[in-house]
Amino acid sequence: MHFMDMDSIVIGGGPAGLASAVRLARIGHRVLLVERRGLPQKKCCGEFLHPSAVRELRLLLNQEPPGTRIDRVRISSGTQTREFPMAGQALSIPRPALSSLLVSAAANAGVQIITDKTAELVDVSDRQVWVRIGTDRVAAGQAILAEGSSSPTARRLGLVRPARSLVYGFSARVRADFPNTVALAAVRGGYVGLCDLGSGTVNLAGLLSVKAFQRLAPSKPGFEERLLAEIPAWRGMLPAGISVEFYQAPVCTDLGNIREFFPGRVFVVGDAAGQLHLFLNEGA
Repeated sequence: MHFMDMDSIVIGGGPAGLASAVRLARIGHRVLLVERRGLPQKKCCGEFLHPSAVRELRLLLNQEPPGTRIDRVRISSGTQTREFPMAGQALSIPRPALSSLLVSAAANAGVQIITDKTAELVDVSDRQVWVRIGTDRVAAGQAILAEGSSSPTARRLGLVRPARSLVYGFSARVRADFPNTVALAAVRGGYVGLCDLGSGTVNLAGLLSVKAFQRLAPSKPGFEERLLAEIPAWRGMLPAGISVEFYQAPVCTDLGNIREFFPGRVFVVGDAAGQLHLFLNEGA
C-alpha cells in the first residue's frame, strides 16, 4: 500500500488520537491516523464524560452528543456517602459507541484511517518526521503519539521514564437502579466507580494496584461481596453474581521533556503524555 506524504500522522486511534486528528484536519492538515488494532475500540473504561468532555465532544461532532444524562455524583468511603448535583451537563456513553462517534467525525473531516497496522516513528529532522507503516515509509510535518499509557514509541525514544508499577483496570455491566448518577468510592489501593448507562444498566469499573486486584479478584466468584466489604455504603446497590467482562493492565508512565528532543515535530497526547492516579500515588 502506498501513502502520500502527510502534514500530520497520528499514531493511535483512541479518543485522544481521534480528537487530535479531527482538530488538525479541520484546520486544513492532510492527516493520516494509524491504529494497530481495529476500530471502533472496546476498552476498559468508566464511560463517564465530565461536562468539560461533553463540551469538547459537542465541538468534535458538530452536534449534540448522544448518551445518558448524568446529573448527580455520589462519593463514598467506608459507610459514609455524600451526594451532590452535577455542575454542568455530563453524560455516560459506552466506550464502543464513543469510539464510533469519533471515527465518524474523523472520516467526515477527511482523516485517512488505517487499522490493524503498526506505525513506527523512525526518523525526525528539523523539518519533518518519517513513520514506517508496514513496508511503507511516510513523511509528515509532525507526528502525534497517542498510543496510550504503554506507548511503545514514546518508550523507545526515551520520552517517558520506565513505569514504576502496573495498575489493573476492570469493567462489568450490571443491572441496577441507579438513574442519572455516577458514583466513586475509594478502596485500599485503588478506586471503583458506578455509572448509569440507561435502561437499568450500570457500568461498574475500577482501577486497582496489583495488591488490590489480587485481594478483590474481580474475575473470580464472590467479587461483589469482597467489594462491598470495603465499600459498605454500596450495600443494596449491586446484584449478586457480577461477571467482569474484561480487564487489562495499563502501565503508569512519566513524561520526559519532549521539547528537548524534537521541538515542534513530535507531540504526545492522552495517556501517553503521563498519568496521575491520586488514589494509587502513581503516574506523572
